[in-house]
Amino acid sequence: MRISGRNVSFVADRHLPLLFYLALSGLFLNYYRYQLDPDSISYISIAQQYLKGDYADAINGLWSPLISWILVPFLAIKLSPQLAAKVVSVLVGIFVLSNIRKLLSHFKLAPSVTALYMLSFCPLIAWYALYDGCPDLLGLGILLLYLCLITNDAYFDSKYSGLACGLLGAAAYLSKSYNFYFFLLHFTLINLCYLLFKCSPALPPKRVLYRYLAGMITFLAISSVWIDTLSHKYHHFTISTAGNYNMAINAPGVRGDYPMDTDGLIAPPNASAISSWDDPSYQHFVKWNPFGTLQDFSYLLKIAISNVVGYFYKVSSNPLYFFTIVFISIAFFTSRKRHDDKAYYLFLTTMIYPLGYYLMHIEERYLWINNVLLYVLSAYVLSFFLQKSLLNTSQGKLIMAAVAMYMIATPLHHLLTYTNIDKDVYVLGQEIKGHLNLERANVAGQADSDQGEDWRKFLSLSYYLHDRYFGIVRKDESDDDVKRDLVRNRIQYYFVDGKLKNNLDILKPEVTVKGLTIYRVLLPPA
Repeated sequence: MRISGRNVSFVADRHLPLLFYLALSGLFLNYYRYQLDPDSISYISIAQQYLKGDYADAINGLWSPLISWILVPFLAIKLSPQLAAKVVSVLVGIFVLSNIRKLLSHFKLAPSVTALYMLSFCPLIAWYALYDGCPDLLGLGILLLYLCLITNDAYFDSKYSGLACGLLGAAAYLSKSYNFYFFLLHFTLINLCYLLFKCSPALPPKRVLYRYLAGMITFLAISSVWIDTLSHKYHHFTISTAGNYNMAINAPGVRGDYPMDTDGLIAPPNASAISSWDDPSYQHFVKWNPFGTLQDFSYLLKIAISNVVGYFYKVSSNPLYFFTIVFISIAFFTSRKRHDDKAYYLFLTTMIYPLGYYLMHIEERYLWINNVLLYVLSAYVLSFFLQKSLLNTSQGKLIMAAVAMYMIATPLHHLLTYTNIDKDVYVLGQEIKGHLNLERANVAGQADSDQGEDWRKFLSLSYYLHDRYFGIVRKDESDDDVKRDLVRNRIQYYFVDGKLKNNLDILKPEVTVKGLTIYRVLLPPA
């Protein structure tokens, strides 16, 4: 069956998805403006440091700088930080959708299939943009543009294409440090594939090598500026401190426990920081060498196997992903010449990208690029299947409608389910501000139930109250230990959600709001 695209207008193909995305984002923006996670607070805090000219503190080994740099002009026009972060995310979503369309156009799909997929991507990208304030969406957009370039049939027509790839690789690194290693591996492998499978009298090997060298030199030259900056700050060579930190929190006996959960009170790393999470590089953690002993390596191997199995189980539970992976895998080994090599390069990308995360832990946002690429590849597979099958037009349209509904259903459900997330913390913060001025005060808290959740809640409150958050005291501390910690860190206010667990004679209750009591700490003279 052949799908005719003549009745699909230019407006439906290009502008309707953008309008749909903007309408969705605009509709839900107000319901997600209160969503605030610890990572987002750090990126906002860093952007504010750049805006104030506090570059020494803003330079950060764990939080990549690009999203904070982009935030600065929005903060400069006095947009509220949270709203600015959401507006930037929505705008980045437009960038992502534009690059998705470029990738789809590489496969010369029927216009109806392209339009269907572009509309179906809109709720997914709106969900990514509104729910998560981290730079993963920005990194996704940059990597998609890089993939558009390097898999384009016209890649070798321009002598500057390798240089452009290097620029995009550096931008991807500045958006998320993990992309440094990914680009090194991916750009090398793709060019190696070109050398092995594409070289001919019309495409001599030196043209491939020229673009590879131009791209790699450009990438390393730009990246080295930031690497040198970080190395100077931390007094040792570092591409990023994120890798060591993530390995440390996955060490034997530690797995899943952050220093904030186990070490008690931790001072913010500098005078303008909100909490120690502004730069976790300075937190105390046990350095772990997974290759130090056979036992440590065995432990790392178990983590990797568990992550691989878990990830592929999750991917296989999505029928579109599963069918796409099976189809492309079979096609590669049985009838490769009948298919577009670009599909195999994108599929190879989905295999490469998670490799580093298998050694630590995987969060869904880390692999958004795989979600997008597998959906793009499913469009290619669907178009190929419909063109080669004996289905009539009505049956083909029914399959396309089912695919669209499946892609739209989950992100739309998420958008509807998590409305007004974290609004209760925002309201609590505004009520407290009506009773107390805690700006720049040193504050700490007591864990009432889940230590991690309490730590996160008090951090969000500190963001709204503009204080300096030292974390929560350890659950196993005695009264004397808690008192000593509060005095040593010069804590001025103590948050207790529920009942006070320690008998402390240096606390004076100031205000109780929605079950949260704020105590003034009666500190002895310094």
